[in-house]
Amino acid sequence: MKRSELNDLIKEAGVYPNAHQLLLLKSALYPPAEAFAYFELWLNQLKGIHISKSASTKPGLPQVFDQLDLGSQRLLSLLYSNLKSYRTSYPILEQLSGYYKYVWYKNQLLNSTLTALGKEISSSNINLIALKGIAHINQFYGDFGSRPTVDIDVAVQRKDVKSLVSLLNRSGWRSVSGDINRIESSMFHAHSFKRKGLELDVHIRFSLYALKQATEYLMWERAIASDNTIKYLSPPDELYCVLLHGMQWNLVPPIRWVADSVKIIEGLTDDQWVMLKELIRSENYQTPIDMLRYLNENEFARIPSEILNMPDISESKLLQNQYRFSLVPREDNDMIMARRVFYRTLYKNNGNYLKTLKDWFSHYLYSRNKKYIIQLIFELIRLQFKRS
Repeated sequence: MKRSELNDLIKEAGVYPNAHQLLLLKSALYPPAEAFAYFELWLNQLKGIHISKSASTKPGLPQVFDQLDLGSQRLLSLLYSNLKSYRTSYPILEQLSGYYKYVWYKNQLLNSTLTALGKEISSSNINLIALKGIAHINQFYGDFGSRPTVDIDVAVQRKDVKSLVSLLNRSGWRSVSGDINRIESSMFHAHSFKRKGLELDVHIRFSLYALKQATEYLMWERAIASDNTIKYLSPPDELYCVLLHGMQWNLVPPIRWVADSVKIIEGLTDDQWVMLKELIRSENYQTPIDMLRYLNENEFARIPSEILNMPDISESKLLQNQYRFSLVPREDNDMIMARRVFYRTLYKNNGNYLKTLKDWFSHYLYSRNKKYIIQLIFELIRLQFKRS
């Protein structure tokens, strides 16, 4: 696959913001005095919404939310957080204050649940790393109302999976994914549990895309201690995972990678930039470099020249196939999802078909989805014809 074809897939998947989304991101991330001009431009493109301070023109939140894609909706509390001290008398910002408070409350609830989980594992030898939403808020946002989060994400080492599952069961968490006794065999990104209306996603890998075993080991080694037993990824590792996570198709446009990246970058030290550069070189993914260049070009963050001027990486066909099936719309299409998992596994195994076949059948015992076996046979036959 040519790089131009991949770039077309990236564009179609909505990885990079469109014009209206870009205005919203600038409104939410630029310094308030500068951001407000972009806020007005963004607001003027919405139907029936005015920036007048008159009470008679006060909009209801549905008028705003209903015109936005889900990715943009997730940025509205950050927009309010950025502009609330600058022009709080504007009707739309007054309306968003209620949404901001709701997000703050929900995140406090999730964070207290994560803290309780940390206390529960404190007497065990289980190692957990908090990922994504609550981890980002605690480490980088510093404001529980600025980033909506729907669940708790933690990573666990394979050796600790059974101990963690046992602990979660005793604490009232119930599995809603595949075979709970075979989580370590899963090729999926995460396994979900629920309790009292809250969701906990347990990850046995840090990224949707395959990372080298040495990289995953290094990420565990340099994880940062928190106030409780649960740790966080180091900022360079977290940023790299954010970039990879943003590089996929989703029903919710993945544009929040811009905001998450900016918040992480704000605190990066020179030594941490060096760590990130080494990580990019080691993993050989080109797209994270392109995404950092995008942040720099749109003045969201100042990226060091050592990163911007890195030579482009020639990506293997195995890696490109990972991209291909992560960027196409899948919705509830099991076959697309199966091909995504297949190529991620094949890449992880350095193209070893026998090892991939073994992993795939182990995954089948976890998921019990016959479509995955059918898809595996189809892919192996197709690839064999390509090689012959």
